[in-house]
Amino acid sequence: APVLALGADGNVVVVWTARGPSAHGKSALLGADGKVVGVSHDLPSVGAILGRAALSPMGTGYLLAWVDVAMRRVHTQVLDASGVPVGVSSQIDAEGNARGNLDLAFTDQGGALVFDVLVDGVRPEVRLRTFSVQGVANGNEHQLTPYPDTGTRPSLVAVRGGYVLAYRSAQASARKVRVALLDARGVSFRAADVAPVTGFDLPLVMRMSPDGEAVFLSWLDQLPDSIGHQLQRTWIHCD
Repeated sequence: APVLALGADGNVVVVWTARGPSAHGKSALLGADGKVVGVSHDLPSVGAILGRAALSPMGTGYLLAWVDVAMRRVHTQVLDASGVPVGVSSQIDAEGNARGNLDLAFTDQGGALVFDVLVDGVRPEVRLRTFSVQGVANGNEHQLTPYPDTGTRPSLVAVRGGYVLAYRSAQASARKVRVALLDARGVSFRAADVAPVTGFDLPLVMRMSPDGEAVFLSWLDQLPDSIGHQLQRTWIHCD
């Protein structure tokens, strides 16, 4: 499950997990023409990944985040502009109950990571950690889906002064795609439902438009006889 991100230099770093003889992380630099620049690099701290990793540009480099299969912990690793690891990886979650769905977003003031967890084996929640501009976790892990709301499959984009979070929400039998505005500390201050859904644990992704004026939400949903692909454009007003 490769992930890629566009860097400040116009190049792209791609990260994936090689499978044999044992799972291990790899990264490579792609030029603007999509061709590999130089050689691929080993990521010693990355082993078998639960779900899919997340990768975000961060200053002149990148931050990689993933959940390990064995312990279900969330890890981060700083990469330089070529995708080479810088320093050692960090474990940043509090409880070891991550479900494997996470997303990263960075601004020039710092960044945030959202991930879903399974509390007591039954209740899915969305959690958040903030980061410095150097990719160091700061503040405490905190919950973004207070009871009775639940959340899974979070996705995150940065906007002026904070972030937009999207996730799959369920309260009783009501299932929906929900968005929330977060301040720079990752604290939610406004939320709205975007669309009702039937499936609760299918993929969801959010991306910002090139002009920074709208976000696009894309998700799969369980239809009566198939899986359907849904797309929604949402304007975010930041006064």
